[in-house]
Amino acid sequence: MYTHNQATALVVVLIIALCGTAMVLANTASALAVTNEKLQQVYGDLMTTKDSLHVLEKGLANDAGTIAELRQENAQLRELIQRDSRDLEIIADLRMHPDLIPFAGVLGGTFGFYFPDMIYVVFSRPYLGHVLAYVDDGHISGMVLLDFILDDNGEIAWRLAVANPGHEYGWTLYP
Repeated sequence: MYTHNQATALVVVLIIALCGTAMVLANTASALAVTNEKLQQVYGDLMTTKDSLHVLEKGLANDAGTIAELRQENAQLRELIQRDSRDLEIIADLRMHPDLIPFAGVLGGTFGFYFPDMIYVVFSRPYLGHVLAYVDDGHISGMVLLDFILDDNGEIAWRLAVANPGHEYGWTLYP
């Protein structure tokens, strides 16, 4: 077997080896703790990035919804502009037909549709509508309600429905 000195030397070598192993393990544990801490920080950063991406995705989805809404509003505005231009064409055509007014002017005045901003166009169907218009001869005024039909060529056929030459006279229906 071993002599006392050999056994002591062996124990010292084992203790030194164990101490070295303990130091290596301590350093490894410390390095693992630092690595774990860094991994937790990276994980936290990834979760924050993931949340940010989720918020951005929601924002993009909302933007897509907003863009779709804006496109729809744009289409509606284009339709209104077309209606307004169609209304302006109808008003211009009506103003060329003072013969539709069933009243005679007084004191040399001639009835006409002199105030286009007081002519109101209402469509009941795409090619059928009504116009309520203020008429004036420079001395007295009245209101007329006319029906119209737009044909495929854009021509307008007018029909007088109701007229009022002034409040004291009342409304007159026309067949």
